[in-house]
Amino acid sequence: MTAPVIPVLERPQYVALQRLEPDDLASLFRYQREVRWLHNRSLHSWGVASGFIVEAAVGDRDVRVGAGYAIDAAGRDLMLTEGVTLPVPPVNGGSGSSPARFHLTVSYIADDDLPIADSRIGVCGPGGVVRRNETPRLRFQDPAGLGPPETRFRPGLDIVLATIEVRGCVLSSAPTYADRVSARTPVTPRIAAGRTDPLKTIWRFATTVGGSQVGVETTVDTSEAGFASAPMYAVQLLGERILVQKVGTADGIMLDGIVSVQQPRANSFVLRVTMPRDQSLPGWKLNPGSRFVPITLDQLRVELQWQVAWMGTET
Repeated sequence: MTAPVIPVLERPQYVALQRLEPDDLASLFRYQREVRWLHNRSLHSWGVASGFIVEAAVGDRDVRVGAGYAIDAAGRDLMLTEGVTLPVPPVNGGSGSSPARFHLTVSYIADDDLPIADSRIGVCGPGGVVRRNETPRLRFQDPAGLGPPETRFRPGLDIVLATIEVRGCVLSSAPTYADRVSARTPVTPRIAAGRTDPLKTIWRFATTVGGSQVGVETTVDTSEAGFASAPMYAVQLLGERILVQKVGTADGIMLDGIVSVQQPRANSFVLRVTMPRDQSLPGWKLNPGSRFVPITLDQLRVELQWQVAWMGTET
């Protein structure tokens, strides 16, 4: 296990009527910043925390980067408050040449290199810069880490936002996030479950492409689970199956079928009940064709109280 790098800090403390020099005030800023950076690198992963959406299309000469926040491996905050547009690297080449590959990265800029927001003239001495605009460095870098040291790609310190390929001074493919690292701890697997209200479960007939009725189906809303992508759904159809029961006869009517999940999405799925028609069981008629009429849909909801119990697992 690697020993953590703990900075040596002095906690600033001021007294009444103390004359404060610039370094006295700067020491408070340095203390708070070093503690925050230690917190970031000790308790959080480095990478993109939010935003920094990269937009461009094949043939574009520019790449658009949205506002965002990231943390580098030293725990330093990388904040871009407004979107910017960057020209792609001027790489020439014909249609037969291989495209050049670049990482679009964001990295920390030291205080003295930040753009000046405000300078003031001193009252009893020389003036100087009093505020600088917080902004990160955005640039295209060689993924292989080649080139001069000042521009060489440093994993963990240069945070990859997207990877691009350039041929003939334009993008030869859309930017990809394949090499992008998220600072957020993945919360997986995510498991959630629910059950529909039988009186609010609206059934409809399920049909084939040719229009033949194969059973019934309903759309189940799972948006309250907050899935980010379509999970694996496990389902169960609850409710009664006996629609008509005639004691001592063979005319009882039972409705049932094979349950399956159709069109799974992050916020919904379709539960289909495939119902083989006109099947015979001892003393019962299973799914008689005469019951494939609109009134039966209401009977499923009100009389049999069919409802759907589900569980989703997002990995």
